[in-house]
Amino acid sequence: MRFKCRRCYTQFEELEKRNLLTAVVGNPFDSAAADSRSVCLASDPIPGLTPVNATPANSGPAAADVTQTIESSQRLIGPIQQAAPPALSITDATVIEGNSGTSMLTFDVTLSAAATETVTVDVHSVDEDANAIVVERLTSGLSSPIYLTAAPDDPDNLFIVEQGGVIQRIDRTTGSVAATPFLTVDDVSVGSERGLLGLAFHPDYATNHQFYVYMTDSSGDSLIRQYLADADGLTADATSAVKVLGYDQPHGNHNGGWIDFGPDGYLYIASGDGGSRNDPHQNSQTITGSLLGKLLRIDVNGDDFPGDDDRNYAIPATNPFVDVDGDDEIWAFGLRNPWRNSFDRLTGDLVIADVGQDYREEINFQPASSSGGENYGWRAREGTIETASVGGPKPVGAIDPIYDYSHGNQSDQGFSVTGGYVYRGPIEQLRGNYFFADYVNERIWSLRPDAGNPSGFDGTNYSDFTDWTTLFTPDVGTIDNISSFGEDHDGNLYVVDRGGEVFRISSGADYQSTTQTLTFQPGQLTQTVSVTVVGDRLPESNETLQAVLSNPSNAEIDDGIGIGTVINDDAPSLIDVVINGHANQRSIVDQIQLRFDSDVQLDASQGDLFRIINRDTQESVEVAPTTTVENGRTIVTLAFVDGPAVDSRLLSPPTLVDGHYQLSINTLRVSIAGVILDGDGDGIAGGDAVFGTQAADRFFRFFGDTDGDADVDGQDYRRFATTYLVPGDQPAHDPSLDFNGDGDVDSQDYGQFSLRFRRQL
Repeated sequence: MRFKCRRCYTQFEELEKRNLLTAVVGNPFDSAAADSRSVCLASDPIPGLTPVNATPANSGPAAADVTQTIESSQRLIGPIQQAAPPALSITDATVIEGNSGTSMLTFDVTLSAAATETVTVDVHSVDEDANAIVVERLTSGLSSPIYLTAAPDDPDNLFIVEQGGVIQRIDRTTGSVAATPFLTVDDVSVGSERGLLGLAFHPDYATNHQFYVYMTDSSGDSLIRQYLADADGLTADATSAVKVLGYDQPHGNHNGGWIDFGPDGYLYIASGDGGSRNDPHQNSQTITGSLLGKLLRIDVNGDDFPGDDDRNYAIPATNPFVDVDGDDEIWAFGLRNPWRNSFDRLTGDLVIADVGQDYREEINFQPASSSGGENYGWRAREGTIETASVGGPKPVGAIDPIYDYSHGNQSDQGFSVTGGYVYRGPIEQLRGNYFFADYVNERIWSLRPDAGNPSGFDGTNYSDFTDWTTLFTPDVGTIDNISSFGEDHDGNLYVVDRGGEVFRISSGADYQSTTQTLTFQPGQLTQTVSVTVVGDRLPESNETLQAVLSNPSNAEIDDGIGIGTVINDDAPSLIDVVINGHANQRSIVDQIQLRFDSDVQLDASQGDLFRIINRDTQESVEVAPTTTVENGRTIVTLAFVDGPAVDSRLLSPPTLVDGHYQLSINTLRVSIAGVILDGDGDGIAGGDAVFGTQAADRFFRFFGDTDGDADVDGQDYRRFATTYLVPGDQPAHDPSLDFNGDGDVDSQDYGQFSLRFRRQL
């Protein structure tokens, strides 16, 4: 191509470098038109170049495609057309989640043509479908933290008790620790199980600034103190200390340490039995002259002892030992070393975790309707068993735990329980689960309390037991010696590691959001961007996210959204098989309930999803299934269409076969995100899901057999006569003989009892 002037040549050269074209309507190289058009008015032609009205070597149809009408008064617009900049696009991507560790979800970002100069573009991931449970480290570097709580009406701060005598204030969002501690207690004694052990804010803290601590003083004795926070709530006045209550501690261990205000506005205090082994002073069963081994309840808004500077509180009139034998402060007794109790913020129920001695750790449950006075059995009882080194019968009226676990190193064992909370935070699938841990074995579990009459508690009054230890893998750090759990203003759950770390349980994604800038050097066509995926063992739907391109330079965005899919490979499993809804007064099988660990998809189209056979006849039993979803978990109830066929036999351990039935589940018909059921509990999809030949769940004794001798005879009749028509709140009432569960033993229950009288299992 030839030009008439240097200016035109230079302009074309620059446009060519950019790969641009500017068209001229009408062919300037057409000699017929040359006389009537002027491409350039400049008068400085380049020597050696052919004038514009000459015929160029490349004239013809191709040259005619790039024409533009040029008015004679214009300077050069050019005989070429400017092309669009290169276009950016991003691909979709998939990755299998995995059970642990990390993997990469990798997107390709591509230019439509190689860059001739540097191209940049921002990429950020957008949460489109995030449904996982994540554990994030909120803070670290604390000194022996042993408790975490929040103040009423303060959504921004958390308060952490350090055993050495300091209360730290941390920002709930950032985890940053305030430069000045909230409070430093100088006269606290430390060592063994002593120290600053508990903290509770007054329900009216926002206006009266009062809070309370549980500590061991310089003499090693237990002390409850009141302090006042400064007006801004950022620090407290260390000189404002007022003694509320104190009691001697004969030993350095078993100091308890938990305090909190109940829904009734009273302050509850867990004291511990005074230490050593076997409660040598028998404090826990002594209700007069000893506040050790107890749960105390006092009113800090009054003062029944105005002349006593060591007792600045009032006694609630409804405490169980007011005006009868027993110390007025006592609410419950028979405890060894309750460590981290909690009130359910929704129901008001109280859960007490009591540390065992040689064999059992226990979880006690006190319903919100309790009027107090419970005896939890120590020192005669350790969990649901007799204390081996003490002996003797179970105390009359003693309440067994709803759950206890044995000492050992298995996944459901440990050596020192740390109590937690019934979750009421924002994660729907966790609500109603009581979380607790073992300090020594560093395991985290949950269960759902099955509230009922405490006199019937036997260590099996729960459902949905789950081991969260591997599921709660934090983003940074490790969860080790769990000294406490905690709740914030919104009910979020925290885990406190005595090594100095605090972790928060929250909802999120199995992937880590990212924002980054990609740079294409001249000649490059493709770059990659990766999103980190963190594997877990939670069955869930596939998750998706968007990787979005924005802010390009020297390029345009064509397809700027890539869809990333995290493919779930965790097999759903069956939590338990519940017979007759845990109705322990029933001796027949007419209903079986299946509880899955997630919201599963059930395919009943082939008629072979569930099968129950009578093991005696090998005939199939027709059932009518109903399905519900509670807290993100599928529950299937299989009701026997023709009613029960046979009574149970009493075997140990109790199993589904006691009812003469066998249940089979077709694992191919139960799935989530395409992953089928883990039938045999090995963590891998598939396998047999057959129940009735193993201890699938608890089964219950023959109704009316009160003494467990495998028949219903005169001895049982005498027991029935003793409880017949006795009000449910009287000691003589026996709930095991309440067949229909309506709270009394009456003629309806007698009818069922008489049907079984003189029958053997």
